[in-house]
Amino acid sequence: MDWKRLVITEVTGANLVHTEAGKRNVIRCRAHYGISFCMTPGAKIVYEHNGKEYVSDAEHAIFHPKGQSYRLSDLSEGDFPVINFECDPGFVCDSFEVFPVTGSAYYARSFARLQNLIVLPQPEHRFERIGLVYEILSRLCAGQDGMEEKTLLSPALACLEENFADRTLTVETLAAQAHISVTYFRRLFRQTYGMSPKQYIINARMSRARDLLSGSYYSVAAIAADCGFGSESHFSRLFREYNGCSPSEYRSRSEQLL
Repeated sequence: MDWKRLVITEVTGANLVHTEAGKRNVIRCRAHYGISFCMTPGAKIVYEHNGKEYVSDAEHAIFHPKGQSYRLSDLSEGDFPVINFECDPGFVCDSFEVFPVTGSAYYARSFARLQNLIVLPQPEHRFERIGLVYEILSRLCAGQDGMEEKTLLSPALACLEENFADRTLTVETLAAQAHISVTYFRRLFRQTYGMSPKQYIINARMSRARDLLSGSYYSVAAIAADCGFGSESHFSRLFREYNGCSPSEYRSRSEQLL
């Protein structure tokens, strides 16, 4: 597949599909390109296309080709987020692609963020939707290489994604989870994920903060504390730096669109 030609023009949907054990279905001429992954441990879908089978479960995500017809069998009950999008006509793909998945909590957060952004019509939200899908694809593609490093880091990443809002979380704690030195952990993490552990934590906190600002009535101070920031002023300063507006302004814009 020539990923260099993939140019996303719009994100058309972010839907949570619930499967039932033993159910079968046929999709004819799929309307959009798509990515799907599994949020339920033990759940599994098998796709049949052109005589080949592709398995989607908690450890494997699936790229769905546009315009193709295929069969799918739900082998167990579970929840499968599906992200649909359109691409520039210069990109053509007629086959499924399977990607190994590590750090499933990241994909769950990104999917939830996309669901919130789908209803927001401003240009900046469109760009953020497309940017999130590029980020997801980048992470999935990177997962095809360097699996030994990702396996080594997976305990630390699981700890990070579960505890990113904990202010006591340290790089030393994460390195201990991977059973490697702090220096090696920092270098390997940046090499594998393209950013430092600290930057990864801040990104995760910002994603949660945006979700809470647009989907809850908690005060800015409460959201700052819930996301692991030491003070409301520190949170507000970083939020403006990352999002181009204050937390209150971001909430106001989101409310105006609902």
